[in-house]
Amino acid sequence: MIKILVVEDDKLARKGLIHAIPWAKFDMEVVGEANNGETALEFLGSHEVDLMLTDLAMPTMSGLDLMRITRQRHPRLLSVVLTMHQEFEYLQESIRLGAIDYIAKVQLEKESFDEILERIRTRFLQERKRLDSIRTDGGEGESFSSEVACVLLSVDENADPDSLRLAFPDWHPAEIGNGAWLWMPDPGRSPDVADFAKAAAAQDGPMVLVLSGLTGERRDRVYHLIRNYHKRDFFYDYDGRDAVVERTLKDLDPSQPSEAEETIAAMAVEWSGFDWIYDEALYARLRTSLRQARLPVTRLYQLTAELRNEWNRVFGPIGGRKIGDPEVFRTWMEVEAWLTDIRESTWLMTMKSQYSKETVECVLRAVRIAEREMEKQVFAVDVARRVNLSRGYFCQVFKDVVGKSFNDYLRFIRIEKAKPLLLHSDAPIYRIAEQVGYTDEKYFSRMFSEATGLLPSAFRQHDRSGRRLS
Repeated sequence: MIKILVVEDDKLARKGLIHAIPWAKFDMEVVGEANNGETALEFLGSHEVDLMLTDLAMPTMSGLDLMRITRQRHPRLLSVVLTMHQEFEYLQESIRLGAIDYIAKVQLEKESFDEILERIRTRFLQERKRLDSIRTDGGEGESFSSEVACVLLSVDENADPDSLRLAFPDWHPAEIGNGAWLWMPDPGRSPDVADFAKAAAAQDGPMVLVLSGLTGERRDRVYHLIRNYHKRDFFYDYDGRDAVVERTLKDLDPSQPSEAEETIAAMAVEWSGFDWIYDEALYARLRTSLRQARLPVTRLYQLTAELRNEWNRVFGPIGGRKIGDPEVFRTWMEVEAWLTDIRESTWLMTMKSQYSKETVECVLRAVRIAEREMEKQVFAVDVARRVNLSRGYFCQVFKDVVGKSFNDYLRFIRIEKAKPLLLHSDAPIYRIAEQVGYTDEKYFSRMFSEATGLLPSAFRQHDRSGRRLS
């Protein structure tokens, strides 16, 4: 019988989960309930629980924080998350913390109970089997007698390294996570680590982590550090070329300080400035800094999504296309390729004219000036001077590269910025006009009406009524 703890702050929802779902039909039993993370930890401290169903959004302690603590205190406890959020970053973080599945509350219907429970039971048994295999190959509570081991880490969770068993019968694997295996040599032997690492790296895909400093270390701690490395640092270390990486166990210690949020915010500002598109040295520096920051993958996705949105706002009107959602990046290599593609495609888009690279750079600088300073009085003659072009030549090349005159482009981005301000705030229209560079409310209203067919007040009322007219 699979023993279950339900953690949900909403009493009605909690009781509904406990009494409406046919747990016994799938060999499951609810042995406890808790209305917050702290109560759940108290219960876990004195009761045997196999599976915890936890809400993500709870007061006092979130479900993610609860999972972080139980991962340390109760390593064999498995989790399923209950959530109203299906945003990628929430689900990614819960999976990183060991969740075997998630249940979207809006999808809980009687017709789906059997399907949901069967799926959870299957995944629970699979994960328990994996954990039991680890204990068979070497108990997690035991200590290492060998100084060194080889860890195979793959971006493919279904990769199978079993062919190494035949070539190296004196080495024995323990699967310690999806796509992660630790290979240990027979005790008392002097293993040829270099030969094994070379053969393992030739398996077409995995990176081999030669891990030293293991003597006397408990297996459970080593496995935990490797899993954390696989879910974060492996993302940045894997490059498909240097397939063998050497680390000590101390290198895997997660106590290393993470980047401060202010540093990350400053980094995001530099990326959204887009000067890196035409400045090779700046691009190299930003790329290196971002990789060295080793942000959690969910935070990296957030940054790339922000970058995509900003690119679409700045360059979408120029090229008539938009970048889609960021891909599901498996490694830093794929992030770098995505950034390089943005850079190169932007150049191709803006270099279709007969102008030199230097001239196009001047136009792109002018675009960024317009974006950054639209709330001020911006004149083509001043911008031309700042990018070192004569006014007449600047107006000519700007229209050829961007597809609009400078004044038309400035008017376009001001109106585009005004739209969300009208929709998502109750600020008076004169104030919004000032925020996008118009000191005269009547003139702003006329420009807005010419661009959208509606006065600002009508645009706000129509859109909030549910009718999308722009």
